Amino acid sequence: MLALVKRFSREGKFLKNEIEGYCADSRVNTSNDLITDRKGNLYFTDSVRHDGKVCFLGIDGNQKIVVSGLDNPNGLVLSNDENCLYVAESYKNRIIKVKLNSPGTSVGSPDVFVNLPANLSGNEADNLSRGYLPSNCFRNSINYVLRCLSLTIGIMMPVCKSMAAIKVTVPSLLYS
Repeated sequence: MLALVKRFSREGKFLKNEIEGYCADSRVNTSNDLITDRKGNLYFTDSVRHDGKVCFLGIDGNQKIVVSGLDNPNGLVLSNDENCLYVAESYKNRIIKVKLNSPGTSVGSPDVFVNLPANLSGNEADNLSRGYLPSNCFRNSINYVLRCLSLTIGIMMPVCKSMAAIKVTVPSLLYS
């Protein structure tokens, strides 16, 4: 079965498939999280082990691979100025920072923005939501960082206390 990215009207009516199995001639296995910029360009993840990627679909139909070779990318946030894209890399339990020089076009290699507390088992698969972080802490710190805090990227210490926060804007999804 091909991975799809579908467009719906504001009322929830299906309009069309935007992506059907491929983006910029690269196979999309598991389309997952998505975000739009202020202009309505779409970024979305292909969340697979070892060779995941962030894809881009411009409002003009232009398709690009923003970054590849990621280990299960699963969460996206754009900086306020939209010059940086933050990507949660679930199995690595870290967030990478991708510098953008224009929508969908990265500059250089991504940087590790923050390494989050790894699962005590040492098994990367345990960094996902079934992990063994202390009961007073969110089980998946990446989910906490990129999903629960829609307007802030939080930086966590290994003892699950917040160290700092970076405010970001989360643009609303563009509807046809």
